[in-house]
Amino acid sequence: MKKISFFLFFTRTQHVQKKAFLAVYNYSAPAKKAHAARGPFFFSQIPIAPPKKVIKTRPATTHRKLRRKYLVFCLLFLKIFYVAI
Repeated sequence: MKKISFFLFFTRTQHVQKKAFLAVYNYSAPAKKAHAARGPFFFSQIPIAPPKKVIKTRPATTHRKLRRKYLVFCLLFLKIFYVAI
């Protein structure tokens, strides 16, 4: 970590600084906690983002199939009902 902070201090271009910052920012949570335990350090203060929730959705094809089946069922029911009258 000291090497990275030293590197950040001596880099002149913002692009390289950003890359170095992201390299530290993408550290795993246990590594961040370990650095935070060592003492006050700039990168240890970065909040750890919670994992993104994945919303499970049914594919459109099954939805279309069900809708088709429902329509066929309704039409058959109407035909039977019409014949019964």
